[in-house]
Amino acid sequence: MSVGKVVTKADYDSKSGDLAQQINQWAESAANLASNVGTMTDPDLVNLGYTQDDVVLLRTCVADMHKLAQVYLGEIEQTPAYDFRSFLNRISGLSEG
Repeated sequence: MSVGKVVTKADYDSKSGDLAQQINQWAESAANLASNVGTMTDPDLVNLGYTQDDVVLLRTCVADMHKLAQVYLGEIEQTPAYDFRSFLNRISGLSEG
Protein backbone atom coordinates (compact mmCIF):
# COMPACT_ATOMS: atom_id res chain seq x y z
CA MET A 1 0.00 0.00 0.00
CA SER A 2 1.30 3.45 -0.88
CA VAL A 3 1.41 6.29 1.59
CA GLY A 4 -0.64 9.39 0.95
CA LYS A 5 -3.59 10.23 -1.18
CA VAL A 6 -4.26 8.16 -4.25
CA VAL A 7 -5.04 10.45 -7.17
CA THR A 8 -7.92 9.36 -9.35
CA LYS A 9 -9.48 10.36 -12.64
CA ALA A 10 -12.21 12.13 -10.67
CA ASP A 11 -9.55 14.26 -8.94
CA TYR A 12 -8.15 15.40 -12.29
CA ASP A 13 -11.64 15.96 -13.71
CA SER A 14 -12.66 18.06 -10.74
CA LYS A 15 -9.48 20.11 -10.60
CA SER A 16 -9.35 20.80 -14.35
CA GLY A 17 -13.04 21.69 -14.46
CA ASP A 18 -12.74 24.01 -11.45
CA LEU A 19 -9.70 25.72 -12.94
CA ALA A 20 -11.42 26.20 -16.30
CA GLN A 21 -14.39 27.85 -14.56
CA GLN A 22 -12.09 30.10 -12.52
CA ILE A 23 -10.20 31.23 -15.62
CA ASN A 24 -13.43 32.02 -17.46
CA GLN A 25 -14.75 33.96 -14.46
CA TRP A 26 -11.43 35.78 -14.09
CA ALA A 27 -11.47 36.90 -17.73
CA GLU A 28 -14.95 38.37 -17.28
CA SER A 29 -13.95 40.05 -14.01
CA ALA A 30 -10.85 41.56 -15.60
CA ALA A 31 -12.94 43.09 -18.38
CA ASN A 32 -15.46 44.46 -15.87
CA LEU A 33 -12.70 45.96 -13.72
CA ALA A 34 -11.12 47.61 -16.76
CA SER A 35 -14.47 49.09 -17.70
CA ASN A 36 -15.11 50.41 -14.19
CA VAL A 37 -11.65 51.88 -13.68
CA GLY A 38 -11.76 53.30 -17.20
CA THR A 39 -14.77 55.42 -16.33
CA MET A 40 -13.00 57.02 -13.37
CA THR A 41 -10.78 60.07 -13.65
CA ASP A 42 -7.47 60.34 -11.84
CA PRO A 43 -9.00 62.82 -9.35
CA ASP A 44 -11.81 60.31 -8.69
CA LEU A 45 -9.24 57.68 -7.77
CA VAL A 46 -7.19 60.14 -5.70
CA ASN A 47 -10.38 60.99 -3.81
CA LEU A 48 -10.70 57.30 -2.96
CA GLY A 49 -7.32 57.49 -1.25
CA TYR A 50 -4.83 56.64 -3.98
CA THR A 51 -1.73 58.73 -4.54
CA GLN A 52 -1.02 59.80 -8.11
CA ASP A 53 1.72 57.13 -8.29
CA ASP A 54 -0.82 54.56 -7.08
CA VAL A 55 -3.25 55.65 -9.80
CA VAL A 56 -0.61 55.08 -12.48
CA LEU A 57 0.21 51.64 -11.07
CA LEU A 58 -3.47 50.70 -10.76
CA ARG A 59 -4.22 51.77 -14.33
CA THR A 60 -1.19 49.86 -15.63
CA CYS A 61 -2.14 46.70 -13.75
CA VAL A 62 -5.78 46.85 -14.79
CA ALA A 63 -4.74 47.40 -18.41
CA ASP A 64 -2.41 44.39 -18.21
CA MET A 65 -5.14 42.21 -16.71
CA HIS A 66 -7.58 43.32 -19.40
CA LYS A 67 -5.06 42.69 -22.16
CA LEU A 68 -4.30 39.21 -20.80
CA ALA A 69 -8.03 38.46 -20.69
CA GLN A 70 -8.38 39.67 -24.28
CA VAL A 71 -5.53 37.37 -25.34
CA TYR A 72 -7.19 34.48 -23.51
CA LEU A 73 -10.53 35.23 -25.18
CA GLY A 74 -8.90 35.39 -28.63
CA GLU A 75 -9.83 39.04 -29.07
CA ILE A 76 -6.26 40.24 -29.60
CA GLU A 77 -2.79 38.83 -30.22
CA GLN A 78 0.24 39.61 -28.06
CA THR A 79 3.43 39.90 -30.06
CA PRO A 80 6.17 39.98 -28.95
CA ALA A 81 5.85 37.91 -25.78
CA TYR A 82 5.12 39.98 -22.67
CA ASP A 83 5.51 39.03 -19.02
CA PHE A 84 2.22 40.16 -17.50
CA ARG A 85 3.54 39.49 -14.00
CA SER A 86 5.81 42.55 -13.94
CA PHE A 87 3.28 45.06 -12.61
CA LEU A 88 0.75 42.60 -11.24
CA ASN A 89 3.29 41.24 -8.77
CA ARG A 90 3.60 44.75 -7.37
CA ILE A 91 -0.07 44.90 -6.37
CA SER A 92 -0.25 41.25 -5.27
CA GLY A 93 2.33 41.73 -2.54
CA LEU A 94 4.87 39.51 -4.28
CA SER A 95 7.28 42.30 -5.19
CA GLU A 96 8.26 45.65 -3.80
CA GLY A 97 8.57 47.01 -7.33
